[in-house]
Amino acid sequence: MKECWRQNALAATQFDYCSIVPALLFVDPDQQPSKPAFPTAETSSPPPPTTQLPTIACQSAIKEPLQKSNTTEVHLRGGGSREDATKTTSHGGPSTTGGSTTFRSAANYMLEKKCNKCKKIMVQDSNSLKPVWQSWTASNSVTPVMKCKSCSASMCMGCDSSNPKFVVKLDTQGFNISWCCSRGRLFILWMTLSFFDQEFSRTKRIEEAKTSTSSRSGARGSGSGVGYEIEHDPFGGMMFGGGYSQQRAPNSRASQSMAKAEKIQHQVDNYNQSFFGILEKILPSQDLALKQGASSFDTSPYEAVTYMLLNSKILNKAAELLRNDSLEDATKRKSIYDAMLAFLIVVAKHPATANAVIFKERNVWKNTDNLFTLSFQKTADRTSGETTSSIFECLQNLYQQAKMTMQASQRNAHEFNGQDGQMLLSLCRHIVALADLLFKNTASKTALKTQGLSREDRGAFEVPDQQLMSHHTYARHATTLNTSKPGRMKRLITEIGSLKTSLPPGIFVKFGSSRPDVMKFVIIGPSDTPYENGLFEFDLWVPGNYPYEPPKVWFIGTDRGQLAVNPNLHDDGKVCLSLLGTWPGEPWRPGESTILQVLISIQAMIFCENPLDNVPGQKNHERESRSYNAVLRNVTVCVAILGWLQNPPALWKDVVKFHYSKNGENILKQLQRWEGVQYRGGDDETEHVVGVRTRAHTMSMSVLKQQVHGALHSAGYVKSKPASASGSGSANYSGGGGGHGSSRYGGHGRY
Repeated sequence: MKECWRQNALAATQFDYCSIVPALLFVDPDQQPSKPAFPTAETSSPPPPTTQLPTIACQSAIKEPLQKSNTTEVHLRGGGSREDATKTTSHGGPSTTGGSTTFRSAANYMLEKKCNKCKKIMVQDSNSLKPVWQSWTASNSVTPVMKCKSCSASMCMGCDSSNPKFVVKLDTQGFNISWCCSRGRLFILWMTLSFFDQEFSRTKRIEEAKTSTSSRSGARGSGSGVGYEIEHDPFGGMMFGGGYSQQRAPNSRASQSMAKAEKIQHQVDNYNQSFFGILEKILPSQDLALKQGASSFDTSPYEAVTYMLLNSKILNKAAELLRNDSLEDATKRKSIYDAMLAFLIVVAKHPATANAVIFKERNVWKNTDNLFTLSFQKTADRTSGETTSSIFECLQNLYQQAKMTMQASQRNAHEFNGQDGQMLLSLCRHIVALADLLFKNTASKTALKTQGLSREDRGAFEVPDQQLMSHHTYARHATTLNTSKPGRMKRLITEIGSLKTSLPPGIFVKFGSSRPDVMKFVIIGPSDTPYENGLFEFDLWVPGNYPYEPPKVWFIGTDRGQLAVNPNLHDDGKVCLSLLGTWPGEPWRPGESTILQVLISIQAMIFCENPLDNVPGQKNHERESRSYNAVLRNVTVCVAILGWLQNPPALWKDVVKFHYSKNGENILKQLQRWEGVQYRGGDDETEHVVGVRTRAHTMSMSVLKQQVHGALHSAGYVKSKPASASGSGSANYSGGGGGHGSSRYGGHGRY
């Protein structure tokens, strides 16, 4: 970790900052003159929040920000005791609390700071700060001491002392942190955030450059079918034909690349973990503020503290970690998550920082704009028309997953007895502890009501086992399963937590209450595809060897083998996807692949705009593709729209009601468009590609539209009545093989 700091410190100091004079920060809240030496008005700084956060003890899983200290050490945490607040400062006048000290007024004051020995400006240019960073990383000692560039004399950048007595000494993340005064503490805070921001911005610039280069050279190759050119396939060629890409690297190379990426990720995490650890120790502490003799840095922090946090990239990093949809991945990176959560708890506990930093939407700044670059500007004012999710909102999904995992672990305690299971539960407790702290604040309750996050258009829901097992393709496999790989249920529980929060719109999953390995899911056909607004159902079962073998998936919308709605969905129900092991290509990877990935792949790559493109050799056959899409539109209307309207299954009545209530009028407009491009039949080549006895084209789109309109109106999903026409209203779609009106669960077919 220390080596990471050294390497990144060296990289961060290579930039030419154009000799701009930095604007730093200080008047000590314990030593501020009664007549400030600098202006205090600054409209761009956020006002101090008035809502007092309740003081609660964190759960034992959360590490306290400080070791237990005696009374003397507590009030010295800020750099001086209450008694010090009455002393006369070097600037004249008695000191007072510094809560009104803004970032810009403190910065302007800092511009005049001179060396005690040679009387020259300490920060002559941006290069003056490089030795501070290098000293920290070389000695693993973080202090507010800076060496004069002109005469090499050292002094504290807070109190000007040439021989500072460090009355506060803390250890964190392998670093010793010391300061002698509150201004020195603020200097450390500024330097830590600035150092982090420079490296964060540098990394983002590199990522943007790589993305730009990739997009310029990313013209699609000559591969056949979706996913044939692995470099241009965001899903990695996991479906039909994906195994034939001539650009695919050997698995050994892919494994080496993966190992290298994991090593780099570990190094980056260690580096960022150091920053979170230092910030946890030096930020104003509400726990200390409530103790006798507390420093005013803890009781009434500078306004500059909140301003620095809001304008630093540290919140971007915290949000990035909180938005991680995988508890499994977060557990592998538990150290940085623990450090980040401890940092956020300190921020969330203090009323001076909680509201503005945790609950308010964050401004979006360019990657080149950060606290360090802002410090060198003449004004701290800047505006941004864009905002993004607050830290509190970013926490929601991870919190829901953690809470569900903790509840499920009580029913499957044996699955969590190992080291991995205990690490997972420990992280979950950390996440829940932070969320519980936030929920106790009135502001958080308001945020919950106003954030407007609707999950109605997707979701994973628990249902009684029998509702699934009575009509499930893999019911026999599930009931006869006698053995299960250790860790299977733990992995499944974490994946279901991810499904609950991370499903894209248009996917609904139902899983058994005591058999979460048995699932059904429905995908609503995406817009601008021949499947638009249709409902397509699948059975899914997680075998006993999971995750070392992929889940089993079966499509049940084939009318007992009468219909094939996609080259990757066979008329017998087989789903062709290399991720499932049913087609050559990108394989299932036990440590990486997930059920969520399977569902998204089916939605995005199978239910696509031109399904015939998935067939090798059919990429440039536009005429056949148009005819095939016309056939599929009829199939969609017959069995995936009208069929579900006329005979909705009990398991999915809630989804059916939501979907048609929301989209009824749009479906009528959609059918109006489709009426003009319907398939007329007689294309032998298309019939061969379809490969089954499809009956959809025997009923015209105009008749189907009337029937759908009538069904929507009868169910109360649309107000308008259909025009009088034969075959409209209540007529069921029927055909050979028993028709749609017969049992919905005969064999593997649904319709």
